[in-house]
Amino acid sequence: MSRSLSSLTVCLRPSAVAGGIAGAWLCCCFPVDSHPGRRSMIPRPRPAKSCAPMTDEICLRDILPKSGIPLAIRSAATRRLEPQTKLPDGGTIVGMTRVLERDSQLAALRSYAEEARAGAGRMALISGEAGIGKSTLVEGLEATLPDATWWWGACDGLSTPRALGPLTDIAAQAGGELYAACQDGSSRDARFDALLTTLQDGAELRVVVIEDLHWADEATLDMLRFLGRRIRGASVLVLLTYRDDALAPDEPLRVTLGDLATHRSTRRVALGPLSVQAVGQLAEATGFEPNELYELTGGSPFFVAEVLATGSLGVPSSARDVVLARAAALTPEARGVLDHAALMGARITPALLSAASDHVDELITGGLLVRDGDALRFRHEIARQAVQEEIAPHKATELHRAVLDALLATGCTDDVRLAFHADAAGDTARVLEHAPRAGRAAAAVASHREAAAQFERAVRYADATDIETRAALFDEYANELGLVERWEDAAVIRRAAIDLWREAGNPLREGAAETCFGTVMWRLCRGTESIAANRRARDLLEPLGRTEELCVLYAGGGGAVDPAGLTLYITRAVEIARELDLADLRIGALNGVACLAAGRCGDYETPLREALQLSLRLDLQRGAGRSYANLTEYYAQEFRMAETEPFFREALAYCDDHDAPTYSNCARGHYAMALVDHGRWDEALREANLVLASKASPINRLSSLVAVGTVLARRGDPAAAQYLDEAEDVATGVDEPLYLAWAGLPIAEASWLAGDADAARERLHAVSARLTELETPWLAAVIAWQHRLGVRSDLVPALVPYAAQVAGPPRRAAQLWDGLQMPYHAALALGDSDDEADLREAVTRLDPLSPPAALVVRRKMRDLGLRAIPSGARASTRSDPLGLTRREREVLDLVRDNLTNEQIAERLVISVKTVDHHVSAVLAKLGVSSRRDASALAGI
Repeated sequence: MSRSLSSLTVCLRPSAVAGGIAGAWLCCCFPVDSHPGRRSMIPRPRPAKSCAPMTDEICLRDILPKSGIPLAIRSAATRRLEPQTKLPDGGTIVGMTRVLERDSQLAALRSYAEEARAGAGRMALISGEAGIGKSTLVEGLEATLPDATWWWGACDGLSTPRALGPLTDIAAQAGGELYAACQDGSSRDARFDALLTTLQDGAELRVVVIEDLHWADEATLDMLRFLGRRIRGASVLVLLTYRDDALAPDEPLRVTLGDLATHRSTRRVALGPLSVQAVGQLAEATGFEPNELYELTGGSPFFVAEVLATGSLGVPSSARDVVLARAAALTPEARGVLDHAALMGARITPALLSAASDHVDELITGGLLVRDGDALRFRHEIARQAVQEEIAPHKATELHRAVLDALLATGCTDDVRLAFHADAAGDTARVLEHAPRAGRAAAAVASHREAAAQFERAVRYADATDIETRAALFDEYANELGLVERWEDAAVIRRAAIDLWREAGNPLREGAAETCFGTVMWRLCRGTESIAANRRARDLLEPLGRTEELCVLYAGGGGAVDPAGLTLYITRAVEIARELDLADLRIGALNGVACLAAGRCGDYETPLREALQLSLRLDLQRGAGRSYANLTEYYAQEFRMAETEPFFREALAYCDDHDAPTYSNCARGHYAMALVDHGRWDEALREANLVLASKASPINRLSSLVAVGTVLARRGDPAAAQYLDEAEDVATGVDEPLYLAWAGLPIAEASWLAGDADAARERLHAVSARLTELETPWLAAVIAWQHRLGVRSDLVPALVPYAAQVAGPPRRAAQLWDGLQMPYHAALALGDSDDEADLREAVTRLDPLSPPAALVVRRKMRDLGLRAIPSGARASTRSDPLGLTRREREVLDLVRDNLTNEQIAERLVISVKTVDHHVSAVLAKLGVSSRRDASALAGI
């Protein structure tokens, strides 16, 4: 059956064409429900799609004025059409559907289908605004592939969509193992595997269509990532339609589309509006002036179709107005049924409207509803929304209550749908029954955003429950908020849960909630509050014995801040996990053990690999995400890029597939830092900026801020300051030695690059004063940097390359860094030498990497009295006698004119902070300490 208006086809049944030739069908303005030659005539389940066609009840006389039928249409209507026929006016009839200005897109889809048929699976992303013709294009393709197996799925337009709704639709059509997996409560991964097996089973071409992807839940997006990586060798074509006119920058779909676009199997097909010529062809013999119709509709196929369908309407301002005008012509009884239907969503079960069947016929003949298999739907989502928006709020409440009662009377078990209508009806009891169930079902398949939305719905009604039920709902809601990086919201909900458990007199659950609150505060980099919460949890839980809740607290450090205390509590966590023999506790304890080992440069890999494998085997997503992120971090801090890179890819795939941005952002930030270390700075900026552009928690932003700030500082970009300043604020907030080192080291390096060695030494001293035996890798870096700046230590760095820097000779350290493929570190090691050959090589290496670092080495060469110092700055800098950049020269000239930094910022349209850094760089390059002295040199 045809399912969209966007090809602008009009159904001519035989009675509408002169001669009434039996079987001669033509569609020239609206799609039809069925026609000869289409496999869709075969009865099969098909999900609701908001885009809807006219039915064969609408004939030509209902659509066009009686003044006549275009000649091309009259002549074409006298014969049965071939699968693809060119019309004299340049349109194409595919199957029985006339498609204007879509030849190139249709040809592209056909070529992708043939590639897929040959075993090179393809995924096509079909985009365009609402009503542009996405569905009709797909249906046109379907008509040309009669030997393919087609399965259709659609995403819901409800405020909170069904988790894996399209997969459920497809399973109902495919049957077999896939249907069983979706019905028996199998895990999400088992369902995905069953889908892939079903698609790969057989040599014939399989086509999967998922429509309205802009409404997709997270699990469905994960399913598409799963397929995108695995269909290349299968005879499978996946067609995805979505609206591209209102996607926010951080929209999950936008991120998914970016991921899918990286696969070699992915193709894009974009649909634009019709041209004025095409609109003119459709307006022939209608009385509408083509240019005016085009200006009115903007070439939107759906809007054009609506205007043409109401030939005497006048000039509407929008497609919505046309729909409402059509609705206004209904009898009052039929309009009431239409309002009911508008609130039922995309697919309307006739049983829900059985009491008004006579009026349903009026809606169908009026072109507002269409039959879709055994169900009904609106001709287009635009039409449904137009009707829904006209319903008064008080009336909508009554209608939702009626819909809810009707659904329950028919035995509906769709908790998502029932929760939606219960909420809109204000039915507290039913919201509390269905919303939590819907949330748990969504969480089980890793649709955590949808789960959070359902629990948010439930907690709004939670005052009507007993206090423990209310507190438990708050706990579940906070869990989901944390998984989708909504930590500020999670903090509010956790705090409320603590108060409720205290009021209920349940110290065990109160203590567990305090532990979780401590984690939230840590994620928000509010270290003092995090420690206080953990200590309150300890006071509550320790008197209750060795419980699961106490084990979780201890595995996170138990509120200790010193190495001995942390070691004590994590050791106790291991003991309790062993006693209780609970897998999730063991995973947490193993992560704690690995944290201690990594900080001491010990064996962190064995416990983390065990924790990861256990998490994966038992499908414990939090444990797996945490283990992936931690192992990525520890590989990176020991410069094990050969392990870091492939493991990060594996971690990212898992976290993306399981809707766990908290852990993917964490792993990505550590990977970005590793890329910085290994000289792959552009890649590092790309990865880090993905995190910074997301809604990552402050603690997850820190590593990416450090990565970006470090690269910019090494390149001499004053913008480095804003990233390093934020990193310092975050690290100061969490107030843990490790994070103070993360932020402090690049800040010290930036000072050194700017020529301020004293500030660098001061910063390094502050960092080293906080480091303990649990930050050994970072202590090694601090010792090496202090050695570079003339500060000697009795401590030997634990990491070999840093130890070589301290022990010498510098060339040996450089060789070690080169062996790790870390070119910047190697060049700096050569710059530590007093040997002329080493210094010249350092300058040669640093010039393309870091002009500021090269300048530091050049100054050293001048101080040593070396001659013929190589020049490597860019042309603009080489032409300046003082070695200033163009911007630095502009700043110096304004300093000489006695302008303040604020005035310079206003003059150059840059921030005051940026001016501050430019002035500091100028003073350093000139070797002076005051603006007056710099001004004296400005004329050189």
